[in-house]
Order: sequence, then structure tokens, then C-alpha cells
Amino acid sequence: MATKYGKRTLKQIKPVRLKSGKEAIVRPAQVRDALVIANLSQEELLEAGALDITLSEEFKAIVAQLEERLPGYKIEDGKAFFVAEIAGEVIGMVHFENSNDEMQMHQGTFGMAVKKAWRDQGVGRALLQSLLAWGKSDPLIEKIRLEVFSNNERAISLYKSLGFVEEGRLVKQLKLNRGEYVDFILMYRFVNK
Repeated sequence: MATKYGKRTLKQIKPVRLKSGKEAIVRPAQVRDALVIANLSQEELLEAGALDITLSEEFKAIVAQLEERLPGYKIEDGKAFFVAEIAGEVIGMVHFENSNDEMQMHQGTFGMAVKKAWRDQGVGRALLQSLLAWGKSDPLIEKIRLEVFSNNERAISLYKSLGFVEEGRLVKQLKLNRGEYVDFILMYRFVNK
């Protein structure tokens, strides 16, 4: 399907060798991945101590929204959604959306999650490198931004190692179940200037 910037598709990424020696692939997300993606996002929030959103109807609505939106990531300018998998099992995901505002379409934010059992194996790095490669190839995207929990030192270290720079902080942005607060650190990287 053609869009404003020509024919757009997310391409298959080469297999990636993880630290464990196992081989993973990073590929465009598909509708069949919606439930796993929703579960991954939920696990991240629970691990951070945020409120649980697994109420049956709410969770079903999240899965339905993903099923509806995932096909659009294959053809829309400024949007990407990749998953990492090993032997058919989705073990991580990253998604990016640019702004709908004409003056801000050149930039957007991403979210990423990796199953706990697969962390520290290079899955997050492979996902983020795929996103950065995609961003460099998209003529619309210049700046990739993120928000990360200030207590997520592993993720912050990964982002810095791939050239992301801190540009601000949202103080006490998230209130955890324990009554504690976590700041969000804002980071960015230019992929096309």
C-alpha cells in the first residue's frame, strides 16, 4: 500500500545471536501476537509495582485494540512494531509511533518490553537496533524519544550505550502500589538530522 512517503513495509530483520548462543529473529509484529504483546506490557507494569490492569474486560479491550492497530504498523509512515522470537515464542517487543501533529511528525516515542527470563541476553539491544535501523530508513523520522522509569538502571544503561541522551525528568510521574513514586527520565536520539 502506498502512503504519503511511498510504499512502506517493515522488513524482516536478520537472525540475531544472543549471549546464550541461541538465535532469535526480530520481525514485524502480526495480529496473532496481540495477546503476547499485551501480556508483556502487563508484566512490565506489575514488575515496576504499578497498578494491575488485568481486569478481564479491560485486558480483552487492550488485546482487541492491538489486533485492530497492528496491521497499520506495516503501512503507516512513522510507525513501527517489532517482536523478537525464538522458535516461535515471542520474547520481546518494541513499538514506535510518531506524532499526528504536522509540525511534530518528525519525532515520536517508543516502548519496549522483554520477558524476564530473556533479559541480559541481548534481546533488548537487538530490538532497539532494529528500531534504529528502521528509523534511519524512514524519510519522515528524525528523532526517537523514550520515557524510562528512573529505577530501571538496566534499560538506562542500554539506551546510553546506543547513543540516547537524557533531556529531562518527570518527577513523581508514577505512583506505585507501595505508595512510592518513580520519576520518568526522558531520553532521545537523532537518527536523521
